Amino acid sequence: MLNVLDPSNAKAAHAQGMTGAGVAVGVVDTDFDVSDPQLAGRISKTVYSSGGANGNMHGAEVAQALAGSTLGIAPGVFVQAAAAGTTGNSLLLSSQIYQDLFAKGVRIFNQSNG
Repeated sequence: MLNVLDPSNAKAAHAQGMTGAGVAVGVVDTDFDVSDPQLAGRISKTVYSSGGANGNMHGAEVAQALAGSTLGIAPGVFVQAAAAGTTGNSLLLSSQIYQDLFAKGVRIFNQSNG
């Protein structure tokens, strides 16, 4: 049965010690807020295009859902944020972005460009 207070059942995983600690996840999206207290010390941002630093906080919301300390699915994950934007050459940058993230140890990727 679905628990509407914890639809992902993340709390049960956290209670068993599964938090994502030691894992780096690449999030390719719009802009990110590296000063977000929900991600304190667990996010690094690289801007890949001018459209990637446009204040659109969809990327920040995705990072919070993934790794936020309060409601994140994996609150121990380190987020390698790639601010790529949503228009122009941002999609052409994808290959370079993924190569860079891989070089930083990322093996799990999310791209939604909201």
